[in-house]
Amino acid sequence: TNPGPLAAFLLGVTLFQMACQKFSAKKHSLVTQGLAFMWKYQQFRGKDGYQEVHYNIGRAFHQLGLLPPAIYHYKEALKFTSPLLEKYPHLLDLKQEAAFNLYLIYTSTGAHNIARSYVDKYIVI
Repeated sequence: TNPGPLAAFLLGVTLFQMACQKFSAKKHSLVTQGLAFMWKYQQFRGKDGYQEVHYNIGRAFHQLGLLPPAIYHYKEALKFTSPLLEKYPHLLDLKQEAAFNLYLIYTSTGAHNIARSYVDKYIVI
């Protein structure tokens, strides 16, 4: 009843969770509906939430095991920059999280050199 980015995001995540259950019926339909809510979430967040949206959509694809679209969205999150992110990187920037998830994907596929490059570039200890 109250459309907004949080409601759309939570509905999308819930549908993806249902699709990932072992005995759920109509998995394709659940994934399609979940994606529709994630695109609605993207519309509600607008340009200011670009990095957040791509990171969360990447996470959804990653959870579903759809690695090529997950990689695309994680890389979009890595490319994004804005004055607000530069002002509060410790609070808002999701580059380290996106880089770590790319590391996990590339490590699982055996591309250890590519995985390591993301750790070296984005994750500083």
